[in-house]
Amino acid sequence: MLQDDILALLRSDPGGYRSGEAMSRTLGVSRAAVWKAVEALRSAGYEIVSAPNRGYCLSAAPDDLRA
Repeated sequence: MLQDDILALLRSDPGGYRSGEAMSRTLGVSRAAVWKAVEALRSAGYEIVSAPNRGYCLSAAPDDLRA
């Protein structure tokens, strides 16, 4: 699932930023698909910070387990 792949990328560099464009190239999807997956993760309780010219950073994850 794309969300799991994005989480893996964000977790691979704790506290670091990953650009949406770089993630889209790595995963072979559009930047819009990355954005939609990030929004879905946010609505699932993940705190993902975004900053212009830097990208996305995972700042906190929910305590519950995902299937």
